[in-house]
Amino acid sequence: MKTKILLLVTVLILGLSPGYSQLNNQKRKEFRTQRKLKLEAKIDQLVNSKNFVFEGKTALPSGGAAIDLTTNYNSVKFTSEKITSYMPFFGEAYSVEYGGDSGFKFEAKPEVFDIKKLKKGKGYAVDVKVTLPRENIELQLNIGSQGMATMTILSYNRKPISYFGSIREPDKTKEVK
Repeated sequence: MKTKILLLVTVLILGLSPGYSQLNNQKRKEFRTQRKLKLEAKIDQLVNSKNFVFEGKTALPSGGAAIDLTTNYNSVKFTSEKITSYMPFFGEAYSVEYGGDSGFKFEAKPEVFDIKKLKKGKGYAVDVKVTLPRENIELQLNIGSQGMATMTILSYNRKPISYFGSIREPDKTKEVK
């Protein structure tokens, strides 16, 4: 009698387990889909407000190896009124100020701030142009729908450099003064 009950309980447990597992997988899939849609909406709102921060994780200099940036603070804060850049530069410079800092460190009002939505909701292309006293700089930012981004900085005085990273909303506690 005990053997029959034990066998019945075992069969019931094994019979119900796959259905329970499928239900959990379906809930997980729905949760991931909802989380993805929320993130896409947040990225959409950030980009269209023209108020976001790009943080670089990797620098990709022209003709050089990739350089990890995760141990150093670097960012470009985009607003419609001001672009604040604190990005390192690795590569060849044609004309720079003697003893000057080798990075792209500046605050300037953007002359051009264009945002184009890419086809099929795949993200955005942002083009920003800034004029500094000794340099004209163009920032080309490609942002994916999940917030991952690639930024290329073009300058007449230096070779182009690209950065791989992500965008986020501005946070006062992370800014460097």
